[in-house]
Amino acid sequence: MAAPTITLAGGPLGAGRTLAAPTAQRTDWHDVADGERYSISTLLVGRSDEETCALNRAHAEAVAGIVLEALQARADGDMRRARALAAAAERLTGQVVGHNPVALTQPR
Repeated sequence: MAAPTITLAGGPLGAGRTLAAPTAQRTDWHDVADGERYSISTLLVGRSDEETCALNRAHAEAVAGIVLEALQARADGDMRRARALAAAAERLTGQVVGHNPVALTQPR
């Protein structure tokens, strides 16, 4: 299943940028065109109320989906995958308050 996407109307990142929401397969917000990673706190800068609401909802749904995948992995006995997905959900949740910015986690 493809990740849900949001096309930005403007702001510091520019208009027309299409971003894919995190999934269990790729646990970060990223630009569909070039793969560049973003934290939710970065994406929310300079957004309209409407875009902020859409991003907030998409982020919450993405985290919930990853948690569900972690629970399923645990039920399947795949604790390695369950732990990795739980850690990804924790990282994404922390980004809401500025923890784990992509700049500190993205390899250069």
